[in-house]
Amino acid sequence: MQKLRTRKSKKKVNKISKISTITKYNKDNKLTTSNKRTRWSNRIRQVSNDVVDPPFLPDDVINIIFEYLPFSSRFNCLVNRSWCRLMVPILWRSPFKWISKRGLNDSKKYIFLIRTYLSCLDPANLRQAGIKLPRNPKQPLFRYYQYLKEFNFKDVQTCIKIWYDNTQIIDADLKDYWLRFRNKDIRSTEIFEIGNKVMYLMTEITRLLFNSTCLKEFAFGGNPKFRLPFESFPEYRLVAENVTSLSLDPIFTEFYDNWEELLNPFTNIKKLYLPFFHLEKTRFRDDMNIIVRHLSPRTLMVLTWLGLSNFRLCLESLAVLSTCPNLETLVFWNCTKKINAQNQLQITQFLSVKNLFIFYSNHDFKPIFQMTEKTLKEIVLDNSSENTKVILDAMIQYSPNITRLALHVNKMDILSEKFNKWMELSKLESLVLKSKDAKFKSSIQVFVTHFPESLTDLDLDISITSTLLRKILNTCNVNFKKIGVK
Repeated sequence: MQKLRTRKSKKKVNKISKISTITKYNKDNKLTTSNKRTRWSNRIRQVSNDVVDPPFLPDDVINIIFEYLPFSSRFNCLVNRSWCRLMVPILWRSPFKWISKRGLNDSKKYIFLIRTYLSCLDPANLRQAGIKLPRNPKQPLFRYYQYLKEFNFKDVQTCIKIWYDNTQIIDADLKDYWLRFRNKDIRSTEIFEIGNKVMYLMTEITRLLFNSTCLKEFAFGGNPKFRLPFESFPEYRLVAENVTSLSLDPIFTEFYDNWEELLNPFTNIKKLYLPFFHLEKTRFRDDMNIIVRHLSPRTLMVLTWLGLSNFRLCLESLAVLSTCPNLETLVFWNCTKKINAQNQLQITQFLSVKNLFIFYSNHDFKPIFQMTEKTLKEIVLDNSSENTKVILDAMIQYSPNITRLALHVNKMDILSEKFNKWMELSKLESLVLKSKDAKFKSSIQVFVTHFPESLTDLDLDISITSTLLRKILNTCNVNFKKIGVK
């Protein structure tokens, strides 16, 4: 017991002695708590003065970086207020396009999109029209409709249909009525009421989207039974003046009586697309003048791009293109020849077209090559029909100034000796060649001997070895700048 007591006493003495030495040190150096604080604050100030501020990127530079991000990564940039202010206009300039093209065909995406636009409207007016909304709808943080750049009425119809079918309580027999028009005879009063609500939603959302300050692309389309009187909207004329790209579905617009009021407000159209899908009974497929004559004279003056799908070509209908002095690009997809059309007509007016794209068309396009003989510089021919050889013969005869050529042919036998001689004397600078023929790899060694000296860019859609590539380069007397292979 005495030994334990002596050990404890020694420990206490040691502690007391340590405390006394610390207090003496503090008294000598005068290190009080206030002095410690001042000394640490001085150190912090010194370190903060030495630290360099992080580099600052202006909003324009950040916006350019955001443009290169993939769609899935753009949502990760909504981290603070300044980045949200830059990213939200990018996300909401074409929301319908991203939902439909990227395979996001989930009904939740469409519901979210329409719900967001409905939050920008007055909920009292919507409830008065019979639209069921949440009790306390959230107020939007941005005016999302102002950032819309691409308006497609067909996409608006689809989104509203999906939203209405999933959010409004209606009978199962009537859920599919308004787009497919099934079960017309049953419960006609309820069908009429639902139709009025759907038309009200389309009208209000369309007028809301017409308030966009960025709208550049406009597309008429969708179910013609639910067409809207666009020309009566006061916002329509202001929006149409800024639109530069117009897609006009004739089967939709055929139901409009006053075409001039519908199309005349578009005075700055540079790109016009006319898709003639499923138009066996319509009058537009044979005569494009019916549509073009209703466009304003200013539109015909500034038009630079024209695309036609499933159109019956004839020289009479193409003559109207001569009224477009700045037309540079023509695109034909699945176009055929008009039945009983006059084959030989005198070409008196020429076009200023520089680029010609032909896809899956059963037409010789001889009038087009004749009308563009002086200006045509680029041809893209992706044709799987037997008419490819006829198109190439017309090109050889009337297009001596081609500098860029892209061909996709089924058989290499189509490229005849006549085509090889034309290529030797041509001014080609870029050539893209693609074929599914099994003889493509073997015949390419003979084909390269006819390359002109002006050729600098070559793209062959085949997988070749280094030895074969060396043989190709040694065979032709061409100094390539770019070569593309599989």
